[in-house]
Amino acid sequence: MPIDGLVTVAFVDVEGSTALIDRLGDSAGTAAVQGQIDRIRNLTADYNGFEVKSLGDGLLVTFTSPSQAVRWALACQRALAGTAPAVRIGINTGEAVSADGDPIGAAVNAASRITGRAAGGEVLVSDVVRQLTASTHGIDFHDRGKLKLKGFSDRWHLWAVSDDSSGTRQRVTLGRTFEQDVLTRLIAATAAGVGSAVLIEGEAGIGKSHLASLV
Repeated sequence: MPIDGLVTVAFVDVEGSTALIDRLGDSAGTAAVQGQIDRIRNLTADYNGFEVKSLGDGLLVTFTSPSQAVRWALACQRALAGTAPAVRIGINTGEAVSADGDPIGAAVNAASRITGRAAGGEVLVSDVVRQLTASTHGIDFHDRGKLKLKGFSDRWHLWAVSDDSSGTRQRVTLGRTFEQDVLTRLIAATAAGVGSAVLIEGEAGIGKSHLASLV
């Protein structure tokens, strides 16, 4: 697919692939990683995606439509549900140019960094992708707050994506396991008669109030 102008870029990454191969051995570990990649690869054409290249433990895929990219990512999420190793996907839309068939530019770099911010099994998208697909039926967005991406001076507002086929949007929490554990332990200590205090700080929109409401 020619790349010159606005494009939606998706990176696929098999989480912990190096450690997995080290644990299982080259043959079994590589087969497990490749099995997940093949499942994703088999879905790409169905959503008009174009596989630019394999990254060993991942893929670089481009789309002309951000909604198709998100639908593809959710289809991958469903296909891989309950399987291991976990796969994470990051998506961004922006200007890119072609260099020997590969898309290059800040939008592409951001998509790669967004993928690195995703948890295993998670689809994470930039705010521009959310804005372009927010009205698409069956897609739900969960606020992950404004996060730093390596190589970018400004924080990026990121959103986790999930199916919402019921049409009912519910606010969920993703990627805050450590913080929830800390708060739970402090509350348990207080209930046992040991006083504790905790300070939750951060810029507006990062999810402080939501985190506090969980416990």
